Amino acid sequence: MVDHDSRRDFSRVETHIDVEIECEGKIFGGRLIDVSMHGIGGSSGKILPLQGECLVRLFLGEPRESSICILANGKIVRSSEHGFAVDFTEIDLDSFEHLRNLVRMNAENVSQVEGEFKEHLGLKKPTDA
Repeated sequence: MVDHDSRRDFSRVETHIDVEIECEGKIFGGRLIDVSMHGIGGSSGKILPLQGECLVRLFLGEPRESSICILANGKIVRSSEHGFAVDFTEIDLDSFEHLRNLVRMNAENVSQVEGEFKEHLGLKKPTDA
């Protein structure tokens, strides 16, 4: 399910892959509910440290068996017993391309997602100089 409203630069797409979040020396396992070019939402059964800086690993295949993994630095912006949300703060080029492909492959409206990619140079809208 694509959720796109006027406050978002990128659509969120539903996906259910494994995620690992490393924060404050602890590793939290979980499952994604949705993903966008800006971040993720998921559930883990644990409450993650709110506003904590973290390393996110999205496993594209069986966890720890697949050589393809999306790595991103992020900040935990929502955390409760019902789920979590992480905003990405930094992502390398290879992971960025894997993330784009993940979003594209799970999008209901691929042309909308492609348009969003074309409007942005990276994760943020370009500003007028």
